[in-house]
Amino acid sequence: MTEETPPQTPEHDPVLAFTRGDRVEAEQLRRSLEAIRDHLGDEHVSGRIESVLAGRGSMRELTRDPAFLRELGKGMDDFSAQWARLSPAERAELARRGQESTGIMREAMGMPPEADPAPIGEFGPALTEPA
Repeated sequence: MTEETPPQTPEHDPVLAFTRGDRVEAEQLRRSLEAIRDHLGDEHVSGRIESVLAGRGSMRELTRDPAFLRELGKGMDDFSAQWARLSPAERAELARRGQESTGIMREAMGMPPEADPAPIGEFGPALTEPA
């Protein structure tokens, strides 16, 4: 049984609701979901993602779908392996580019710069080793 999800309207956006109203995180999540949908090759999961993006499904429903969780796990394993192969400088550069992209997105949305961005470098997340 699935929960009833109201259609997406300016008042109800399931992705925005999932990010608790953070418009930047919602946009980043939307872009990630679109990339997964477009490159996955699994019609069931792609359809579930499309339902969320169209406002016909919820993130809660999607994150409880065993097929989505399997694909998500595979993707995280691949990412972790790729991250482990990067040098500290490459990791820091990717983190810097991510922060720059977020800053551009915030500016385009008329939002101020992030007040306390995560540090990049010696003590930042870019240099951590995957578990």
